[in-house]
Amino acid sequence: MLKQLKVLVREKVIFIYRHVISNAINKAINFIVSNQNPSGHWCDFKTNFSGISTDWVTGYTSNILFPLKNRSQNIENAFNRALEILLESYRNNKYLLPGWGYNDMIPPDSDSTICCLNFIFNMNYNKSDMLKSLKFVLGNQDESNGGFRTYGQPSILYNLLMQNMKKDI
Repeated sequence: MLKQLKVLVREKVIFIYRHVISNAINKAINFIVSNQNPSGHWCDFKTNFSGISTDWVTGYTSNILFPLKNRSQNIENAFNRALEILLESYRNNKYLLPGWGYNDMIPPDSDSTICCLNFIFNMNYNKSDMLKSLKFVLGNQDESNGGFRTYGQPSILYNLLMQNMKKDI
């Protein structure tokens, strides 16, 4: 009898914890979704020379939330807005490098491009010109040790940052 009571109590505790955890996850999702800009971007901190992170953090946040996509209509709507803005902010010619960057003022980089592409492909959007971004990252920014440089040509970023520093002086 005591053993059965212990099992019953344990099952009730597990049920309560599942409910508490599920509520916490839903609140976290609602918080993150409610902090998405109307444009579709999620934004992160501002740096002195690069501005506010938009593209990178939108790709990253979308990837982190993607496994929870079926939890609510709000998250599905947020994904649609994120997809729309990432497709709009895709840069194919501005810096002669395809992909996404920290924001629209910074040249595309491997980290941002992979985050954005991963989310876009998860959303079942496959456009051939975006495959150029993946080919660029995989073909031009890989290291012999198996890793990838953020910038295949660091001089591009350096020159841009120097221009921004001169504007601020």
